Amino acid sequence: MKFNTIRFKISILYTTILGIVVIIYTAVLYITLSYNLYDDFDKQLTDKVEKIENITDAYLDILGYDEQSMLFSIKKALNLDAQHPQQHKVAELEHFWLNIFHSLQLAEDYINVMNISGKSIARSAHLDEALFTLFSPDKTAAAGKKLEVKDIRFNKLELRLISKYFNTKAKGHYIIQIASSLESVHDFMITRLYYRIIPIPFILLCGYFIGLIFVARMLRPVAEVTAIAERITHKDLSQRVNTKHTDDEMQALVNAFNHMIARLEKSFRYIAEFSSHVSHELKTPLAIIRGEMELCLKKKRSGKEYTRVLDLSLEEIARMLKIIDDLLLLTRLDYRPGLLAFKKINLNNFLKEIHDQSSILAAKKNINVTMHPTESMMSVYADTIHLRRLFLNLLDNAVKFTPVGGSIMIAMKREQKKAVISVTDTGIGINPDDLQKIFDKFFCGDAQTQSDTYGSGLGLSIVQSIAQIHNGSVLVKSQHGEGTTITVTLPLF
Repeated sequence: MKFNTIRFKISILYTTILGIVVIIYTAVLYITLSYNLYDDFDKQLTDKVEKIENITDAYLDILGYDEQSMLFSIKKALNLDAQHPQQHKVAELEHFWLNIFHSLQLAEDYINVMNISGKSIARSAHLDEALFTLFSPDKTAAAGKKLEVKDIRFNKLELRLISKYFNTKAKGHYIIQIASSLESVHDFMITRLYYRIIPIPFILLCGYFIGLIFVARMLRPVAEVTAIAERITHKDLSQRVNTKHTDDEMQALVNAFNHMIARLEKSFRYIAEFSSHVSHELKTPLAIIRGEMELCLKKKRSGKEYTRVLDLSLEEIARMLKIIDDLLLLTRLDYRPGLLAFKKINLNNFLKEIHDQSSILAAKKNINVTMHPTESMMSVYADTIHLRRLFLNLLDNAVKFTPVGGSIMIAMKREQKKAVISVTDTGIGINPDDLQKIFDKFFCGDAQTQSDTYGSGLGLSIVQSIAQIHNGSVLVKSQHGEGTTITVTLPLF
């Protein structure tokens, strides 16, 4: 067993808490039992006192209410020897009371009867003088006519003493005291205490092992996370922890771990794609530059030829820089969108500026750019720079793939809580087989080969990423040879 483990520490904590609960529960039961036993014991003593009172009154009813009869009745109630002229009248009552006296085990109790001044009139035969001194006059009972209960110790005896005010039919005022041993109560309580204490170690031991089982179950996701973390490499990031049977707290840990692996997988995949795309796209221009330079250096060339090679190299370098800039922009959009500066933008005025700029671009090909604005004012929460790049990319593509003398239309409208902006051209359109691929990085379809201008194939990927960052979407509709409509939907602010 390893002590420096969460499993061991939680099991010990669980066992400790269980032990505290069991001990407190046992203590409460013991206290409750003690209270109930003492209460029952007091009721038994009180019942004995009341029976002594009743039998005394019964003797007086037969013999009369004089002082001699009173003394005789009290002694007979305590089963002491006494004489009375009319004793024959109570023979049957004496026999009756003797049976009750033994059934109540009054012979084992210590009984004392005294008058209101505290003088003992009669007491049990086995109540010796040393013990009797502890039966002090009960002033409280005498004054307030109440029942008093107290414990007294004598040698190894522990007694429960009850003192009760007694008013007889002979109009005498007396106090009856009866003490009984608490040994039976103590024995019963000790026995019950043993029965409750002895199982505690076994309960704690069982609790400890049960705690180990529960903790092992609770920490199972941690073991799974550890095992999967050891299996994960940069070549395989598809491993995930099963979240089917986990607690809420562990569910959060497992979800966080799975999300982390998903982000790493996405990052590694992007790095792999980025490396592949960069190597693929930069390989061709670098090969062209190298080939031209090697060919140029094989022999002495004219100044015009050197100029051509330098111009070609600069053109290819510019193309490479454009590709790198676009790739870096896509990386920033996909993985660092927090760098964008969002603010409220008047979409009507914004698109008016875009229309003016695109008209200048389209003028070289004599393409007419029109705009159909909405009558209502619309605002969006966006990053101005990147939203401008989105629409300029769309319009640049429209100009690029629209023949001379064609037309481009920018339309905007409101649909519920969204702004819908469409760019429609009369260009060469998109092949139906290419519609599902146009947002892929570096994709160049048939339209690319039919255009005079060569692109990197990243424009529409950038458009889609910018739209998604703005919680928008991009939809493309096109008929090959008839034109294309690209619709951008943005949430209104």
